[in-house]
Amino acid sequence: METLAIYWLKVNTVVSILFLTYFLLLKNEKFFTLNRVFLIGSLVLALLMPILPAFNTPGLHQLQRGVTRLNPLHSLYSNFSIVSNTNINNASAVHDPHQAVSSPYNFISALTAKEILFGLYALVTLILLIRFVFQLLHLFILIRKTKTKVTDGIHYCEHDEELSPFSFFHHLVINKSQYNPEQLRQIVLHEKVHIKQFHTVDILAAEIVHLLLWINPIMIFFKQYVKINLEYLADEHVLDAGIDRKSYQFSILQTCLHTETYPLTNLFNSSKLKLRIKMMNSKRKSLAHLYKYTIVLPLIFASYLVIHPGFAQGLSLTKNQQQQLKSLEGKYRMSNGTKAFFLQITAKGNELVLKQLWDNQEIIFEPQSELEFKAKNQDFPIKFIKGKNGTIAQMLAFQRDLWDKIDAEPQEEIVFTQQQLNAFAGYYQYQNRKEAFAQIVVRGKNLVGIQLWDNKEFVFTAKSSLEFISKEGIPIKFIKNAAGAITQLLVLNRDWLDKVKEYKPIKKKEVELTAQQLEITEGYYFQQENKEYCMQITAKGNEILVKQLWDDAEANFFPVSELEFFSKASMLTFTFTKGENGQITQLTARDGKLWTKGPKPREKQMVALSSENLKAFEGKYSLPYEGNVVYMEVTPTEDGLLLKQLWDGAQINFFPISDLEFYNKKKAFPLKFIKKDGRVAQVEAYHKDLWSRVN
Repeated sequence: METLAIYWLKVNTVVSILFLTYFLLLKNEKFFTLNRVFLIGSLVLALLMPILPAFNTPGLHQLQRGVTRLNPLHSLYSNFSIVSNTNINNASAVHDPHQAVSSPYNFISALTAKEILFGLYALVTLILLIRFVFQLLHLFILIRKTKTKVTDGIHYCEHDEELSPFSFFHHLVINKSQYNPEQLRQIVLHEKVHIKQFHTVDILAAEIVHLLLWINPIMIFFKQYVKINLEYLADEHVLDAGIDRKSYQFSILQTCLHTETYPLTNLFNSSKLKLRIKMMNSKRKSLAHLYKYTIVLPLIFASYLVIHPGFAQGLSLTKNQQQQLKSLEGKYRMSNGTKAFFLQITAKGNELVLKQLWDNQEIIFEPQSELEFKAKNQDFPIKFIKGKNGTIAQMLAFQRDLWDKIDAEPQEEIVFTQQQLNAFAGYYQYQNRKEAFAQIVVRGKNLVGIQLWDNKEFVFTAKSSLEFISKEGIPIKFIKNAAGAITQLLVLNRDWLDKVKEYKPIKKKEVELTAQQLEITEGYYFQQENKEYCMQITAKGNEILVKQLWDDAEANFFPVSELEFFSKASMLTFTFTKGENGQITQLTARDGKLWTKGPKPREKQMVALSSENLKAFEGKYSLPYEGNVVYMEVTPTEDGLLLKQLWDGAQINFFPISDLEFYNKKKAFPLKFIKKDGRVAQVEAYHKDLWSRVN
């Protein structure tokens, strides 16, 4: 029963995917024969695809994993197996030889909810099947009562009842007395198309599948669009035969007066008349619209992956995949400031086993991507981070706990006394932003950093006696003087802070400027180091609004003098410089960056490159960096390039702005490829870093 239920789920899933594709992309296209093949093919595929064997193809491993992770059916399969186990346990209790004879009540309680639901579903299906058979019988009885004349293989069935004309297989049923000769000619032409192209087969196939999938509301629409597409086909052939469009449409409307119909037939005056007339009046689309049908094969493949979510498990790994998993193996360490914890990662098949060395508990993880894994049966994600040399350096658990990979056996735990922790506490002032202060406090056995301008807090754990790292991955390092006292703090390996005895906030007093004084600051400013970074400054009241054009971030600055402005949000000061003509020429930020005023930048316009042109940039590129070599990988996308930094797994999308230039707006990140001997050999990043192609 479980197997049948899973098959039923898969059939419903495939039908839904394929019909929604038809509804969204193809229903308004005038390629009616292709649409007919798609609709009936969808039913055949829906019934056959679930029983096709699963393919164990290592090359599809990552794609299969991605589809499995998104597949809503995957958890349903597990639920069926759980229910099955529960039923086995219940059954053993019912058949216990020591149990009293079951009463009718006990017998009913022994039936599982799944069996009851299955019985109810089967009952409704049986009722619908009986109704279907009666409809067929009623139709056969009507045909037998008519006067039949056979011409060219078509059985013309004449009657005197008030019925709309219709066809069923090779029978054309009509009351000729209701129509004039021209209308009869149009009706016969229309129904001949249905008969010769076996349209009744399509209608019955859709009806039968609907009997099996009656609970799926999409099947109601599926049947409707099968019928309306067949009417489109017949209408097209009639008009191509030279019948006047307006006269033909009037005939269709006139037959609507005869409302009694048979549901399993091809009706001349079928429903959706408005759609039929609209389609007849629309222009035939060019063959260029056939591109929409190219999605069929990828869609079928995607549907197959959706209904076979579990077949990615148990695949034999390629040599490259085995090496990737092996590179993750090792010991990892995390400290809470006073105590260090260790865990061991080992590869097992296509999974990872995490062993917590403090309690020997083991957790099995399945891959979600090259560097991301998730625990089986629980919401426990981990992500591995590469160092600058491309090897695994850290692991992030629960998106907050950062573990450092260690090559040696666990070292002696770092233990701080309360006095040692207190030595780090105090106030620290930024060297390049004198208005900005941070405070380090001891909270339990941890250090907590507080930005005093916005009170944002960061909890730090120890990496060494002077180095700490936050859960967000922010590193800090304390500096001692010759006497052993803490005097400085280095944040993010770039920002220096001096330890001060007390916190004396520097208050900036706002001054009033004239509109003219504010307006001369307006304009566009380009960073001298990288012209891709541009800010727009506009006057707003007694303040200026600074907008970063690469990411649209904004901040307000108030004047503290005619040429000096301050932002409370970022604790940043801008100082403007005037030229000889009294106009603003540049500004200096307190972080030392120099920005020169210039004309409005031209927005980067995307150009279209073919897939063949984009393919030429694909490959791995290297750059010497601080005594090591770092790598990045470039792959083509649908309309641009994807750059993957192999040292940390970060990915950046670029769009083309010329044959050899690409751009990422959010990061103001330009790429320029360089060819040698007709082949892409290098790429220049940020107008300065030259990467060489290695494959």
